[in-house]
Amino acid sequence: MLAQTPGTTDTATREQDIFPDNSDTVVGGSRDMRYFGPHSGIALVSMGTCQEGDRPPRRTPQPPPQKECWSSWTHPSIQSVLEKQTNKHLPPWAEAFSLVSEFFNYEHQAFPCFHPPSFMALLGKQYSGASAENPAWWASLNAVLAIAQRRRVERGQCPVADEDLAWGYIASALGTVLDVLMRNTQLLSVQALLTVAWFLVGTPNPQPSFMLTGSALRLAHSIGLHRSSDDSSWSPIEREMRRRVFWVALGLDQELCLRTGRPSTHDLHDFHVDLPDHSTDDLETSMTTGGSSLDLFKAQAQLAVIQSRIYRSLHSREPSERATSDSADSALMLNGQLEEWHATFAMALRLDQPPQNCDHYGLMRLSYSYFNCVIVVNRAYSRGYWMPLHRRTAHHLTTDMNTSIQRCLDSARSIIAFVQTTPVQWKSFHWDVISIHASASIVLSINILSNPGLDSTERDLQAVGVVLGLFATLEEQHADTYLTQIRRACEELYRRAQLASRSFVEQLPQPLPRQDLGCRDPVAETHREKSPMGRQPVGLTVPNTVPNSDALLTLPQGGDDCAFGNEPQLNGIEFNPGGSPRTGQTVPYPWLEPWGLDMLLERDFAFF
Repeated sequence: MLAQTPGTTDTATREQDIFPDNSDTVVGGSRDMRYFGPHSGIALVSMGTCQEGDRPPRRTPQPPPQKECWSSWTHPSIQSVLEKQTNKHLPPWAEAFSLVSEFFNYEHQAFPCFHPPSFMALLGKQYSGASAENPAWWASLNAVLAIAQRRRVERGQCPVADEDLAWGYIASALGTVLDVLMRNTQLLSVQALLTVAWFLVGTPNPQPSFMLTGSALRLAHSIGLHRSSDDSSWSPIEREMRRRVFWVALGLDQELCLRTGRPSTHDLHDFHVDLPDHSTDDLETSMTTGGSSLDLFKAQAQLAVIQSRIYRSLHSREPSERATSDSADSALMLNGQLEEWHATFAMALRLDQPPQNCDHYGLMRLSYSYFNCVIVVNRAYSRGYWMPLHRRTAHHLTTDMNTSIQRCLDSARSIIAFVQTTPVQWKSFHWDVISIHASASIVLSINILSNPGLDSTERDLQAVGVVLGLFATLEEQHADTYLTQIRRACEELYRRAQLASRSFVEQLPQPLPRQDLGCRDPVAETHREKSPMGRQPVGLTVPNTVPNSDALLTLPQGGDDCAFGNEPQLNGIEFNPGGSPRTGQTVPYPWLEPWGLDMLLERDFAFF
């Protein structure tokens, strides 16, 4: 069950019985914190006071009477490195108030990392001159301004040139990150790192977001966010925010890790924090274009639990070390959990169809994450179908594997249907989900190579063309990114899928009324315009053929040989779209699996 997480099972109760007092959160005079777990030596020292009744003493984070601090010491030689750097001065009060208000109106549902009244109170102190010098607050404020400013640009509310303002704010935030990491261990410190990471997720270089999210979780460990506490010294708001910030960090970490195939920073089996409660606050509830409401944060947290299980069950070991039966059982269990999650939120998300208008981007991002989970789980189960070295045809597949393959295809088509309803001006959103776009494109292309005669072939080729058109548009704006490698791989596979489809048509005994892929059929176009798969992204031109095809790898001449018999080569590695599996061979490069690029077996890809 989704609700039965390590934070809500009897495990937490048993551990509290075993270690009722052997953990402490110590608070310094400047409100910096240090958490010591039950196995540390410091936890053996009693720092609490006895409470009423027969209950044993509890450790409460009482600040010392003196100005003691656990984290402010630095060697004089590096003191200058930690000084605050201002790359962009704060805007006037009216502009700052407007930007922060927009942040809470639009970002807060998907990223509830702050308590709005508390943040606005700190903002007032900042502009009244009563704010204390706190690097975590400075980073948080500038990151919030950067996110709101970028949103204005992408929604056409201000000139495109104003995007530089957003980067100026984020530069000021980054100027204090080192100070936050080395000398600032507070709840606001974790919030600051997460907010900077949230901005950088939607950029051509997401590597900093991965590192900052991991650092935020480590800092969360330092102040004990992964442990629930009923200490009376914390106010109800602070106690709730500690829980929320932990789930924001955990959710972002799990999402990034599943996309990149990297291990997560935090072990799902080592925390005791309840899932977020359902919120009825309008500021925390997202409304869809269909009029439904959704507690987006709760849905994200529950999906993060499943994402962690996906990596742990399917990708934490080499494929050769996992028994086929184990993978099948894990996939069956995970599919059941995904279906339960889908049933819980289906009415609000409407995952069976793309949105007619642009919903809240947090809803769309959640939909992408769900479809990506379905693909990752089911590709792992039906791996023999997707991997060139494990050539299998349809008659070698079991009913369960055929069902698993169909789930992959349905999810890939749904992802691309979402692409076609998202304005191309939402650059940060598109950069955020590049890996999911690539995975969907590869799934459809390989399915065409394996079965070029399906009725869905031409429609799927057009869908892949939509993704490639988006990649080309993004790459024109920002060159020298990881997208170049991804685009080339997807284009090469797309071109081979085109050749396989044409070869199939040429070998038919009688010509069928089927248009060449480079031509346009008015009847088919009319049908596609009525279908969600027929729409193009707003502002995006989709090419009929792959751009810059001369730069792609050379293919063997002759359509028949490309799809049958003499199979094409990819850097000397045999690319086999169909056939029987070979014995004694294992799948190399398992770390490429979440992207789908393990199916290409390309040797020189470098991500992030």
